[in-house]
Amino acid sequence: MFVSHKHRFVYMAPGKTGTTSMQAALHKAGTKPSMWRFMPPIPDTWEEVVSKHICHLPEEIKDYYVFATVRNPFKRQISRYLHGQKNRKPSQKEFEKFHFSTTNHRSCYHLLHQQKGYVPPKGFVNYKINKFLKLETLEKDFNSLPFIDKKIEFPHKNKNPISLNLKFTPEMVDHLTTTWQEDFEFFGYSKFYEVPLI
Repeated sequence: MFVSHKHRFVYMAPGKTGTTSMQAALHKAGTKPSMWRFMPPIPDTWEEVVSKHICHLPEEIKDYYVFATVRNPFKRQISRYLHGQKNRKPSQKEFEKFHFSTTNHRSCYHLLHQQKGYVPPKGFVNYKINKFLKLETLEKDFNSLPFIDKKIEFPHKNKNPISLNLKFTPEMVDHLTTTWQEDFEFFGYSKFYEVPLI
């Protein structure tokens, strides 16, 4: 989570939704947010989550403008897999293994606590997100934020997942569209994807 007290906004950043690009763009736009420092320390149950990806709203900034980035679940799942590969060549077999072992309860919808019944930790509050920025239309969505007064251009990087030879089997599609169902429905993503099926 990133905060600008000057511009009174909070940026919620689920993993693999363009966080690094957003950080750069926000600084380029002159808003210069800083990562929120949790005081008291982050509860033990959050240890596995990088601080910048935590999406709980501290009570003292509850009136700030809140926005978040989200991403097509298919592309996000490929990106999550590739993140752990680094210098290793992507493997279809390993991608499938990763897919079936990690998708549950990690959707943007749940990470952003949009589900009913969300109970914030002590010191945090329930919140609504004023704007969702889709990674697929990030430049347009970013420039429509109320505190951006000059157009910012994002670098265009062509990273076509098809060239990596990673494919979704019908079983993988069914599993992803079931476990991350809310992402498809709440954010309006299509369950039909251009990556070829096996």
